[in-house]
Amino acid sequence: MAPNTSQEAHHTFDEVKRVTSLMVAAQDNSDEDQLKVTRQLRILLTSPFYLQYINHVLQTLSLSRVVRLLDNDNNWELQNEAAWILCNIAAGNRLHTQAVVDAGAVPILIRLLSSQSTEVLITAVWALANVAGGSPANVNVILAEDIFTPLLQKIDMRHHTLGITVSWFLKNICQGKDPVPAFSQLVPCLPLICRLIFHTDDQVVDDACEAFVCFGVAHTHRFLAALHPTFCSRIADLHKSKPHRHSIAEAVKTLEKLEGMSDAHEKVTTTHDSADKQTYRQDSSPLSCSACTPGTPKNSSITKDFQKPAKRRSRNPSPVGVSTRTTAKIFRSSPDVCNKAAYRHRVIKTRASARKLFKIAPDHSAANIYQKQAEVFKAVEAGDLENVEELLHDTGPAVITAQTGCTLLHAAVANNQPHVVLFLLKLISPNIVNKEGQTPAHVAAMKGHTQVLRILLSDKELKHDKQDNCYMTYKELLAAPLFEAVLHWDANKIDELIKLGADPDYHVGRLVDGVLARELRVTTARQLAHALQRDAIVPMFPQRNTVDMKNNNCCKRSYELLIGDSPQLANTKKRVRVSPQVSIPDVYKMDTDPRGYVCVLNYSSFKDRPDLALEGSHSDVTNLTNVFSKMGYTGHAYTSLSAEKTKQVLTKVRDMEVLDHVGCAVFIISSHGIGNEKFLTGDMKLLTTEWVCDLFKDSECTRLKNKPKLFIFDFCCGFYQNKSHQVSIGKCRRVEEPLQDTMCLYSNGGDIMSYSINKEGTPFITALCRTLAHHAHHMEFGDLYRELLNEHTKTFSPSTPHLRNFSFKKKFYFSSVFHSDGEQPH
Repeated sequence: MAPNTSQEAHHTFDEVKRVTSLMVAAQDNSDEDQLKVTRQLRILLTSPFYLQYINHVLQTLSLSRVVRLLDNDNNWELQNEAAWILCNIAAGNRLHTQAVVDAGAVPILIRLLSSQSTEVLITAVWALANVAGGSPANVNVILAEDIFTPLLQKIDMRHHTLGITVSWFLKNICQGKDPVPAFSQLVPCLPLICRLIFHTDDQVVDDACEAFVCFGVAHTHRFLAALHPTFCSRIADLHKSKPHRHSIAEAVKTLEKLEGMSDAHEKVTTTHDSADKQTYRQDSSPLSCSACTPGTPKNSSITKDFQKPAKRRSRNPSPVGVSTRTTAKIFRSSPDVCNKAAYRHRVIKTRASARKLFKIAPDHSAANIYQKQAEVFKAVEAGDLENVEELLHDTGPAVITAQTGCTLLHAAVANNQPHVVLFLLKLISPNIVNKEGQTPAHVAAMKGHTQVLRILLSDKELKHDKQDNCYMTYKELLAAPLFEAVLHWDANKIDELIKLGADPDYHVGRLVDGVLARELRVTTARQLAHALQRDAIVPMFPQRNTVDMKNNNCCKRSYELLIGDSPQLANTKKRVRVSPQVSIPDVYKMDTDPRGYVCVLNYSSFKDRPDLALEGSHSDVTNLTNVFSKMGYTGHAYTSLSAEKTKQVLTKVRDMEVLDHVGCAVFIISSHGIGNEKFLTGDMKLLTTEWVCDLFKDSECTRLKNKPKLFIFDFCCGFYQNKSHQVSIGKCRRVEEPLQDTMCLYSNGGDIMSYSINKEGTPFITALCRTLAHHAHHMEFGDLYRELLNEHTKTFSPSTPHLRNFSFKKKFYFSSVFHSDGEQPH
């Protein structure tokens, strides 16, 4: 039999090579051809020699190609076969499982949980269960996503196979240890576990009860508080109806034991670990996990039964295909008992419980934050997610390093901790920068950490074209790891980097060691591949980019026309002499010529809505032009732009060279508004004031760094006034790069009716122009604002201007100068 078995294995291995080569060649073929080849590969990976075949597949076939097949939402069979292949590969050893994770399969598999096909849903759950069995880090990667919401929606108590697969997946998740998954990550699965305990299938009930017990042991007191009030009575009734079911009995015993622990904790006052041992009953049976509970002998016969290695299971969740899939991995050990004091959200009954609750309450004092700042960074760098969550309870997510300005997200990315990155992205914006202007994506690109970079790129708010202080995007920084991947002949790494946007023709320069450039005289990845005669790598690169100078000139001319078509403020060319106030250290320097740049966006007419026309806004533009021109400012005015055109204009203004030569920038927007958060453009679309301000942050507009930036919003709050209450209802804000040297002036509070009905101009702009004309040459901005309030009361407007300061740290004078001819601005 041995020769026949060896011959059969050799024959099958040749078949694997053939199918793998077909898989590589079929990526551009029709869905039918791809389905045929994918199914053949899946069947081969279910053979007894699948571990050897997986190694060959990983060497010759990039798993990212298989992952891309999961995006074929119009072909559920192809999705199912691709997920099945990933499931079988994840059932191998830890390296095989990690390859599936590194290929970015986890987020897409989680997305498939919302699939309309039950077969795809089951296969995706099974694959995720195998991934969870790989390592505790993989469990954290899975739990960082919203995985339990679609499962709760899709679970069908009458579907046998789905119930078995989901319950087994939950058991793998809850059995994780070293470290135990954080309570905040596990608690969303508790309703699903409780529902499956009442399933009609005994196997589902057994797995759900085991997951229930492991969860309860790991998170004692908070676990009880999270249970539904009626669950204890329901499971007690279930135990009475099925007294022979050992798993249900263990779940009931666990509840009784944990309840006793909770009551005992409320009586004791000591905080050392030995106090926890007193909370266990000596005569109770051990829990259904391998960890010995306090009070139970470690050599207990019942405990030994639960310490037996868990058997691999072979299930066939899909009728599509000839053979069953490979056996899937589950954890062979159970979590240790967590002795850490954690308390339920109950009414405080004793002084002892009050003292303990006080100990776990957040301490936001500056001294405590300073003390724990180093600890939280160490926990992030080590990937200790549970400790990170605990420390953030006190420090908050806004801590940074003093020397580099790096955030916790930068640290997690730099140390390649994907599960921590997934968690921190809920709290910190992916666009936040350090002192070098680098976002976490820049750091991931420089380090060549493709997995965390894919996680960052999946965030919808990420700005892909954001540049650091050296004017480089993350795609340009990918040239260095691509260069190294070519040097080490790492085909999989090259394929990943190319898909992430690495340019093989980008000049790496100082990004890599200069020895290579001097010895081989190469500066790009493509040149290195040719120099090393690695012809197999060159076809992996996209075609060489050619710069069309003609197109560049056309783009430049169109930009000049865009700016030139708008009316320009007449800049006074009178010689000016700086007043003494300007030279004071705590005053913004305004000794430039021109004094500053002004951009006026006036929306006076709106598409198909003549009833919304703002007739007086044209007078406002004229008055603003006259006032700022006399103060020595230059700029442009635009009228009734569309939303897209507005974005283009402001982006072009941000990159204008004139901003290098001015002392400040002023942006004035006049339109209908929803509160003070959104304004209406000429094509009846809404833009946010936050987007406008964020466009001129220090990392976005380095030309205005350390210069005062003023945003003046004159909004008529009559449009969509009935929806203004919706503005304050939004998603939780993440830690972002703060605005610096910025002041926002609003014509009203945004919560009352305010219309522009005067053809000579709006009351707010009229009062502003009068204030600037009479007092801007000698008053500081704070004094000007008070004068503006006095002037505004003369207009009999029901609204009151509002001012918001964003690190506007110094004093500011619009026109603190004396003209050489003695004339003062009016």
